[in-house]
Amino acid sequence: MTNRSRLIGVSLLALPVFLFGLAWMHYAVNVPKWDDHALRQFLDSLDHEPTFTGKAYQFLRQHNEHRIVYDRIITFLDYHLFGKLNYVRLMAVGNVSLLGLLGLFIALFQRAEETLRRHSLLYAVPVAWLLFTLSQWENMYWGMAALQNFGVVLWVLWAVYALSTRQPLWVPLLLGLLATLTSGNGLVVWPIGVVLLYLTGPDRRFSKVLPWLITAILAITLYFVGYEKPAGNPVAHPTVGPLIQGFFAFIGSAGEVIPIGNPLTTCTLLGAMMTSCVLAITALIGYRRFWQHKLSPADAFFLGSVAFLIGTGAIVAWSRVAFGMDVLITSRYKIYSLTLLVVLY
Repeated sequence: MTNRSRLIGVSLLALPVFLFGLAWMHYAVNVPKWDDHALRQFLDSLDHEPTFTGKAYQFLRQHNEHRIVYDRIITFLDYHLFGKLNYVRLMAVGNVSLLGLLGLFIALFQRAEETLRRHSLLYAVPVAWLLFTLSQWENMYWGMAALQNFGVVLWVLWAVYALSTRQPLWVPLLLGLLATLTSGNGLVVWPIGVVLLYLTGPDRRFSKVLPWLITAILAITLYFVGYEKPAGNPVAHPTVGPLIQGFFAFIGSAGEVIPIGNPLTTCTLLGAMMTSCVLAITALIGYRRFWQHKLSPADAFFLGSVAFLIGTGAIVAWSRVAFGMDVLITSRYKIYSLTLLVVLY
């Protein structure tokens, strides 16, 4: 890649990041929103705990369906480094995860065939425009949600990337634990890891799968010790029709920006099309795997990433449809739809 092409690529990549950052700096205010108050309560409870085990429990204790240890660690560090909790700083750390995702996809392009590798920055420009979009406004300006919702996507996809590129096992193991302690859907990384370790080479099937399984069992057990179903969640589960519609709406929620027709209908149709694309590409990869008996890093990354994103869609649809379909296309969930668009691209 020539210096001129690199300069053009960096400039085009920087533009959406700059516009995103400009909008964020203009509107971000140090005011807690909803679950942000739980982080303030965490600091108060931590301060009143006299024992080490009590303090550890405050980091691990359940928040809704999640163990938001990552959020609490960042909150703890922010408070003790600066002497005062600042929600704008929490937003900033959460939004940096988007830069991590962009870097991850650039790294993936740089491992591809020569044409993609030589022009990786230029090929990554659509990725930047999809990730750094103002349709993610809710996470942008919500400290707790930015840390959790952006963070878990980064940790899981990074773990999938590490598994796909055959990095030392401790790297995806650490990222898997971090994902589990960031959001409930981070648990999906464990079954994904087992499959990827099995598919990416016979030399990994026993020496790698066993420690992965042991860690997975420990992580999942720790997650569900003392787990209680949140009182505010609906008792009744959705029927098949609303569940499918809710799943497609969640998957295609990026389509809400299209200013034509009913947003929910648009998102549902886009979600159906995206799911069809995922199934078609998965079938093609399966066909190649059957004949070649080996997955490329790009194929493995695709399978692992869509398994996480589609799996998250199924989990959210099952647990949130009863709150109303509009909840499934809200801004806080856009990261999953936008990331799936990037993976398909």
